[in-house]
Amino acid sequence: MSEKGLERETEGISVGEREPVVADSSPKGGRLRSSWKKLGKGRKRKALALLLVVAIAGGVVIWRGRGQTASAATTYQEAAVERRSITNSLSSSGTLEPADSYTVNTLVSGEILSDTFEKGDQVEEGQLLYTIDSSNAASSQTQAQNSYSQAQTSYEQAVKAKYPQADLSGTVSEVYVNEGDSVSAGTQLLKIVADENIYIDFYFTYADSGDFYIGQTATVFIDGFAGTLTGTVAAVSSSSAAVSTGVPLTTVRVRLANPGLVTSDYTASAVIGSYSSYGQASIKVGASSVITAEASGKVAGFNWLVGDTISSGDRICTITGDSVDNQIESASVSATPPPAWKMPGTIWRTTPSLRPSPAPWSPRTPRRGTTLRAAPAAPSASSMT
Repeated sequence: MSEKGLERETEGISVGEREPVVADSSPKGGRLRSSWKKLGKGRKRKALALLLVVAIAGGVVIWRGRGQTASAATTYQEAAVERRSITNSLSSSGTLEPADSYTVNTLVSGEILSDTFEKGDQVEEGQLLYTIDSSNAASSQTQAQNSYSQAQTSYEQAVKAKYPQADLSGTVSEVYVNEGDSVSAGTQLLKIVADENIYIDFYFTYADSGDFYIGQTATVFIDGFAGTLTGTVAAVSSSSAAVSTGVPLTTVRVRLANPGLVTSDYTASAVIGSYSSYGQASIKVGASSVITAEASGKVAGFNWLVGDTISSGDRICTITGDSVDNQIESASVSATPPPAWKMPGTIWRTTPSLRPSPAPWSPRTPRRGTTLRAAPAAPSASSMT
């Protein structure tokens, strides 16, 4: 290959990249052409690498230019150092409700006579809120008090029926039941006499009041009893009376111990000194009381004997049984006192200590002069004073 042909084949490559080539006319000319092909491939690789380096360098230049532009746009303002508060706030909308609230309901009907607070006022436990006209409450209170009194009486009677007591001080003169007996209402338990002595007013004919004196011994004959009893003169009348025949009589009162079986149904006669009484005289015994059972059940704790001394209020026995126990339980429930809030003139007070709701007044908010009616569901009496 001539030198001119070689130059055309390598056209497009810069002069600086050319290398001197010596023509070879020897049989080894084929090897030269193969070397030129390899050389062309190597120069293409170098060209691609050079383009990659140029692209990277251009990107770096552009990136630095942008950074310098941003830095140039940032400005700073100088200020004196001082302490300030940093406040973070959050705005929102909603409904505020109290954590604790208490609604005061009217328990009686009536007109509000006065109130002591305004919207938003702070109130304390026990503070007066309203005063209500008590005319209706007074009527309700009277009815409640009457019902309570009746229930209290029923309760006391039920307790008395279970625990019968002596209503008279004196001596046990008769015993009608024993321990463990079954009784019903009206069964007699025992008899008490207030005075162990009996008194008899005797009439003496053809005798003068001076013939007798107080403390004089008298021999008494009780009709239906064998033997005699000894008594003493307790009183002598100062004047004399006359029987239908016109014969004068002198009245002498004799006192003697009651043997325990003598009642006012018996009669008696007496001999005092040399005088015998006229006719049969009535016997007066001291006050007595027969204690009866007022409920059905069994007798327990009965230890009384004839002749025992007993005082008013002493327990006779205990009547046991479901009937009397049920009466006491039922009466105790009914005998609960009426709550204080029903008393006439009662005022409303707060319980517990709470702040009134800040809600605006509405037509349903009670004010002075408003007529209130009882709410369907009222708080318990323990929450009102």
